[in-house]
Amino acid sequence: MTYKTITINNIEEIGRSTWTNFTQSTPESIIYSSYEWLYSLQNGEKMPARHHIVYKDKNIVGALPCFISQFGNTPFRRLDSSRPGFGGPLLLNDRKNTLEKLLKQASKYISNTVIGHRVISNNLNHLKFNKIFFHSGYRLRVDNINVVISLEESWNEIYSRMKKSRRYEIKRANTEEVIELEHTTKNIDQLIEINNQVLKKHKARLLKDTFYHALMDQFGEKAKIFAVKKDETVIGGYLLLEDQPKNTLRALLGGIPDIEKYSHHTADLFAKMFQYGKENEYKFLELGGVPTDIEDGLYRFKESLGGTDYPIYCWEKGNLIHSTLKTALKYLRMTRK
Repeated sequence: MTYKTITINNIEEIGRSTWTNFTQSTPESIIYSSYEWLYSLQNGEKMPARHHIVYKDKNIVGALPCFISQFGNTPFRRLDSSRPGFGGPLLLNDRKNTLEKLLKQASKYISNTVIGHRVISNNLNHLKFNKIFFHSGYRLRVDNINVVISLEESWNEIYSRMKKSRRYEIKRANTEEVIELEHTTKNIDQLIEINNQVLKKHKARLLKDTFYHALMDQFGEKAKIFAVKKDETVIGGYLLLEDQPKNTLRALLGGIPDIEKYSHHTADLFAKMFQYGKENEYKFLELGGVPTDIEDGLYRFKESLGGTDYPIYCWEKGNLIHSTLKTALKYLRMTRK
């Protein structure tokens, strides 16, 4: 039996069925490692792919999906996990040896322009590989957490975990105000406009319009657009993805841009998500990542809904340029406080 490690620049080289069969056999697989998600980032967000694959004879036994992303507001780039989303290694057989091969292959792409490699995962399964990451030159840090709501209990138990003011709002929310939009070009464009406004408020990177359209095309009925309309105008909404193998409903993109005027409709949207998740027997509602900062407004809001905080692991490795830039950026943040 022989091993072979390669890097591909296009997930279509492997094909949907082969990739899906492989990922469904790995315990670390999540929706962000699916063919549909990787395809959407590659062809919708136009991110250059560098997916590392280990074959044992003719069978895939390990993979580390990666993309080349911008390193902040610098002229440099880095090899990165699925962003947006999470990443990490997918391993079948001889997991230690396979992961070492994948990390060695990824390290070959660190250069004077691609100055580092970052693996971001919200998967607890990946934590047991920390020693292998460490001996391969990666260092672990936790700067963000993923907020997840349990939907398995009764409504009273779900309400009891919420902050008092939030519980009052959710109980009295009008889910009839929230509708599900069809996947028409107009409706997708409305979702794009909503999310762009929300991202601008948080000074976050905007996503390409083609990414949203690719997502809707790839995930089909598993992608739900919930929206609130006022006078035939969509004033807010969310894109949710149904991750059925993981029994999870993921609130992915969206919000209410004019939160000062329509803040009460936030409760309508989230009450609808709770209701939809319960009715369709999902165990979890994932609200996404927030900084590990108790004073952060977005964290306080998600925490008030009664969520549980799960660490988002970040393993990172880089060259001298990478280290110098990280130190400089850290110094700049300190001086601005």
